[in-house]
Amino acid sequence: MKKSQNLLLALVLSIPGFTSILFSYINKKELENQLLTQSADLNKENLTKIITNYSGTQFFYDFLSGEYYSIYLVLLLLVFGFFITHRLNSDQLLGIGNYAVVRQSYQHYVKKQLKVALIDGVTIVSESFIFIFLLSIIIGKGYSPLVYGDKIVSSMKMSIIFLGFYSFLMIFMLLVVCIALLGNMWLSTIYITYLSPLIVFLFFPIIIVYLLSIFLPDNLDNTLKLFIPFNLLNNFSDYLTLNQSFLNISLKCYPLALIAIGAFYIYKRNLHEFSETYL
Repeated sequence: MKKSQNLLLALVLSIPGFTSILFSYINKKELENQLLTQSADLNKENLTKIITNYSGTQFFYDFLSGEYYSIYLVLLLLVFGFFITHRLNSDQLLGIGNYAVVRQSYQHYVKKQLKVALIDGVTIVSESFIFIFLLSIIIGKGYSPLVYGDKIVSSMKMSIIFLGFYSFLMIFMLLVVCIALLGNMWLSTIYITYLSPLIVFLFFPIIIVYLLSIFLPDNLDNTLKLFIPFNLLNNFSDYLTLNQSFLNISLKCYPLALIAIGAFYIYKRNLHEFSETYL
């Protein structure tokens, strides 16, 4: 896609983040108004400390740990479906892919399309994260340590956590693009391909996990829920404590590894099947 189109999609994708920042700003203003009241039971010292630490770091944390991040993920799957992962299927149904495969091998054609799709996906997610982060810093007036419960998380550690969280999301979304782009080749209806990322990575996992949880022991319930993208990518607060973070990241690697194996299998199966039967 053109750079301007990627930029526009990134801005659309940033809407949940912008909305979250707006509510964080309103919440901060309400705290500042409380500080102006003359209530006898108001602990002004603690309230002042909360307001002082309510910076851009807190605004960005509010987005990643709230319901607007879930909306962001749904919107991201829709953006991928409508603008990226339908391309191979569309080319096949419209006959456009025939011209490309005649001039080059099917494997080269798929690798080229996959590379372009992955670059577009990385660009859109990265730009949207940058927009939301920068607006958080601007509206929140700075980037400072985060007050989390009874402890303070340094700015450096928050930067590392934000980067790790972004990297984890990026790996997952690259796998989404790969699986949906190549898997759509087996679909005969173009309209289904638009929704395939949402169906495969949201609705389908929720249904399967719900059915399995009925028959499996309760102690496996939390592990199963990690196969639902929202549970796999949410719970940002888990990253703020070292021991809990290591445990959660370890658990999250298992479903991510299985998704990666599935992506590799679909890639190989796609090349094997369509290299001879595409034309």
